[in-house]
Amino acid sequence: YIRGIYEFADLLDFYYQEVRIAQAIVHQSRQIFLAADHSKFGRNTMIRMGNISNTTHLFTDQIPPESVLRVMQEHEVKLLLAE
Repeated sequence: YIRGIYEFADLLDFYYQEVRIAQAIVHQSRQIFLAADHSKFGRNTMIRMGNISNTTHLFTDQIPPESVLRVMQEHEVKLLLAE
């Protein structure tokens, strides 16, 4: 669970313990699916969990900001828009 996706596609949260658990799960996974609605984009919080480049798929309801899209394209993260 993430609380925000900031400027350069950093994945952010408020709770250090939840971040540590999520990082351990990501480290052990072959594919990472991230679901986030448009309200998460541009939202800044205190603790950096990782970057969208660590994911394999992003499910969202609107096209992400250009800075996030660039990172996704550079790292071949698949974008899936909900209709």
